[in-house]
Amino acid sequence: MFFKRKKFFHNLTKLYVYSYGEEKLKLHDILRTTIKDFEKEPSYYSVNYKKEKSYKSIDELINKINVDDFETLLMYADDDSMLLTISKTFMHLKMSTQLYEILLVKPYDRDFQSECSLISKYMNLCRIAYGYGRHLDTDHDPITETKKKQSWFRKSYIVPEDSLWLIHPRELETGIAKGIYPFNFWTKEAYSKLSSLYSELDSRDDESDNIVIYSEIEQQKILQANTEHKDHIRFF
Repeated sequence: MFFKRKKFFHNLTKLYVYSYGEEKLKLHDILRTTIKDFEKEPSYYSVNYKKEKSYKSIDELINKINVDDFETLLMYADDDSMLLTISKTFMHLKMSTQLYEILLVKPYDRDFQSECSLISKYMNLCRIAYGYGRHLDTDHDPITETKKKQSWFRKSYIVPEDSLWLIHPRELETGIAKGIYPFNFWTKEAYSKLSSLYSELDSRDDESDNIVIYSEIEQQKILQANTEHKDHIRFF
């Protein structure tokens, strides 16, 4: 007899922040704010694909990161599970803005309360173009969001997945979106574009709200109302 594996979930959130021209991302401030927000601080880190190291304090870690030649930071828990990445992304588009992806893995919370709180802090530190969150099975890779494959080596890279985006990052200044998720951070421009493509999207208390979170009932309504355009609706 075969028994179905019990599923365990955590919150996966990806935020896309950007800087213009010579403007530098406040990487150290973002990192300090993010690490302080974790219930359990990460134990290991890797910068620019180099060997993983442990660290004793946030200040020590920050001093190791040179913003000028920064490409990617990956941080792991004691059990080798990924907790945080901050990476330059979509560099191949050669845009006038530099886009960064902040990936967060946190304990399961249906309402994404911790993520909402953290985003409010980010808004004082950087420009947020877009973000989304979902409840991901713990046997899935946070980077690819697909089921993990057995490997002797840990993945230490982030590949832009152009084809998965509904409104591509090259449209950054007029609103971008990868799809529709349980948790969404949309600019007004992005929301306007999405509303022309999908019905039953409005779940905001105010038109100025950037964060839209869909309950299970609202998710079902959206799915039922958009049967012909399900490819970019990613509630599960």
